[in-house]
Amino acid sequence: MFITVVAPGALLLRAVGAPGRVALPAGPAATVFIVGTVSTVMKPLGIPWTPISGWTVLIGCAVTGCLVQYGRRRLLGRRHAAVDPSIRSSWVPALFAVGGIAMAATLQLIVLTSVSRSADALLQNHDAMFHLNLIEETYRSGNASMFSAAKSLNGGQYYPNTWHTLASLLRPVVSTPAAFNIMLVLVCAMVVPFALVCLTRAAGGGGIATLVAPALGCASIWLPGFMVTFNAQVAAAWAIAIALSAAAAMLVVIRLRSTRLALGVGAVAVGGTTMAHAGAGQWLIIVMLFAGAVWLVGSPLSSGSALRRSVLAVAMVALPLSAMVAIPQLRVMGAYNHSVRPLETVVKQTLWLDPIDGSIWDNVLLVLLALTGVVILLRSRRLMLPAVWGSTVVLSVITALPEAPWWALTGGWWGDNNRYLATLALLSGCLAAIALETCAGARRTGKHARMPITRRMLGAVMACILVMFVAIPGVERFDFWTRRGYDETALVHPSWISSEERSALEALPPGTLDDAVVYGVPSSGAALVPVLSAGSAFVRIDTSRSLPSAQEYLAVHFNEINSDPRVCEIINRNGGEPMYYDDTTLDEEKASNEFPGYRDVDVTHGFELVAQLDTATLWRITACDGQ
Repeated sequence: MFITVVAPGALLLRAVGAPGRVALPAGPAATVFIVGTVSTVMKPLGIPWTPISGWTVLIGCAVTGCLVQYGRRRLLGRRHAAVDPSIRSSWVPALFAVGGIAMAATLQLIVLTSVSRSADALLQNHDAMFHLNLIEETYRSGNASMFSAAKSLNGGQYYPNTWHTLASLLRPVVSTPAAFNIMLVLVCAMVVPFALVCLTRAAGGGGIATLVAPALGCASIWLPGFMVTFNAQVAAAWAIAIALSAAAAMLVVIRLRSTRLALGVGAVAVGGTTMAHAGAGQWLIIVMLFAGAVWLVGSPLSSGSALRRSVLAVAMVALPLSAMVAIPQLRVMGAYNHSVRPLETVVKQTLWLDPIDGSIWDNVLLVLLALTGVVILLRSRRLMLPAVWGSTVVLSVITALPEAPWWALTGGWWGDNNRYLATLALLSGCLAAIALETCAGARRTGKHARMPITRRMLGAVMACILVMFVAIPGVERFDFWTRRGYDETALVHPSWISSEERSALEALPPGTLDDAVVYGVPSSGAALVPVLSAGSAFVRIDTSRSLPSAQEYLAVHFNEINSDPRVCEIINRNGGEPMYYDDTTLDEEKASNEFPGYRDVDVTHGFELVAQLDTATLWRITACDGQ
């Protein structure tokens, strides 16, 4: 799947003339742009998104890119073919890059396999219920349009679903939980490390920096642990990885000073990143404005007088941001997760990546190395990565400032500070890697560029030793948060479905749930019926916020089924064979607050027992028959 994410977009970008050092990091954003555009256009055309049509699109794009490149070389002649030097002599950096990705991936896979113990284990926390059901809904319905695919789940008109769209391609060969886990591994262990490697190289890091950046970037709690394996914000992590990789491509494009390349790759990068998530697209636009501005002012390669460059830099930042803060919807979105906290607390958390499960000292080495990396890059006038880091720090702080137009700048991420902290943690990994490489003497420029191999090897060993001091505690934290998502005994709430309950559900006689529509509190296990069987569920998200009107009504009035005719009217209109799912191990407080209608249901009238599933009970609803 990793090749599927990178290759189609990268090959098409190479086919239209983008250099390899631009096309490769921009590849994931370009692929997402293709998937998001094609899947959305297919809906009004009446063409379903299926594994066959999806793989045809992806493979077709990759083959087209190869054929166009081959045709160009044939047309120009082999002797005069435009072979990108960055590809022709890149095998040594590629080895370091592959090694860095492999090291980070190995550390994560060790934890994931030891905790989950099965490829189709269920992550039972927060957003996982929605993501699992959206994968299954996309596969069953063939609707992968970002404007309607999630409507039956959350009632919304728009949802960035490219991660789920790609996950649905795996469904013919694996279960929905397995597809979810494969895509989770793809994001955490492959796309995120790939993005860190690309960004480190784009910022001027050498082989050692690219080797250690992935392990350093994934060492804090923020990503992958807290965001992905605890909060199950996999689609957000996917978007952050896409955005960082796209940022790497844009850093190279800015230095190349090609307007045509900047417009083309920039449009694809922003478009693809926005399709992954609007918040990631907004972040990319903002940080690239600042990166381009500081390059224009401070780079020795930029032309024109200092005054002219400064005026242009201010204009290129101020005008787009002024337009952004004037959008009312972004200001409303920025207030969504807002809570006023002391400014010093926010600054401390932002600068020190202050974890919520430990002390400020847990990340002190990573942060000090990152700050050292900022200083090193500033002194060498490589200004763009520090600009990206600095602007992300500002955005993180804005999430806790008092209400003002600047809230719009964080609206794409719904004002969620955790997403900026996750991004900062990854950026800190890149900066720390550059600092390690420089301080360990493994990379020099200018007259000191040619160093004895023994000194370079000694520097590499020193760098790797320091990385272990950061990475090993990071693995322990990752293990802690992964258990809080996958281990039934370590969850922060009663499990949605126990292993015994799941086994009993999956062992029901064939056909029992084929036409079933299950009603009940989602966290009772009812919402997982579509994920684990051929049945469906009336509510498939673990919250009552933003439910469609019919779902909202039953969430309050279902237990009046024998007295309120509207309950049966909704059930009959919804179709299928109605069933009720109850469980004695619910989080009673959450169920009573959000879904009180599914509690205290009188099952002595209008219900027939179907099966006892460990602590859960499945009933057939007969109260609405004939109505």
